[in-house]
Amino acid sequence: MSKTLLLMKRTATWSHPDKYGMTTGMRHYIHGDYPGALHYFEMGAYYADKFSQLSLGLMHMNGEGTDKDPITGYAWLDLAAERGYPEFLATRDRFRSELSPQQIEQAMAVRAELASRYGDAVAKWRLTMELRQGQMKLTGSHTGFGWDLSEWDPAQYFAKRDREWQGIVTVGPVKQEEEPTPDDNATNPPTGNDSRKQ
Repeated sequence: MSKTLLLMKRTATWSHPDKYGMTTGMRHYIHGDYPGALHYFEMGAYYADKFSQLSLGLMHMNGEGTDKDPITGYAWLDLAAERGYPEFLATRDRFRSELSPQQIEQAMAVRAELASRYGDAVAKWRLTMELRQGQMKLTGSHTGFGWDLSEWDPAQYFAKRDREWQGIVTVGPVKQEEEPTPDDNATNPPTGNDSRKQ
């Protein structure tokens, strides 16, 4: 757990309010400051961070830092699952089985309200503006150092974040090792001990 916190502390969040909300929210949550965690997760959610939205849903479902509210909790979980991340879908579906049809209907009304402020249709645009503002502040280097565009170009950034949560690994084709040639098997030169005659 302490390694996770250390990595979060070192995460660059400058002009990335989504990451800032997520990492700061996690630090508050781990230290038991649930109201603080809710505040920062809401910030991350405002800037299209799905982990923050998932966390808000779980905190409402469990009554952490707020009253236990399965309707609002499920609404957040459903919004967090809008990109189809497998673990987020599974979490949402697990909690769905605990709700009545009437509660699900109420949750969908709350979700529509949340989506108008936190859904990808508006939140991704908001983060895109932050990334572009941040990119304009970047400077180059006379030594040839450049910036990783996957952190600043909105299309690349969203694709990268999606890959992080999709849990898919792409492996290239299997390669057969070639048999070594006699030249490849050159013997090691003798050491001082090997070359002495006894």
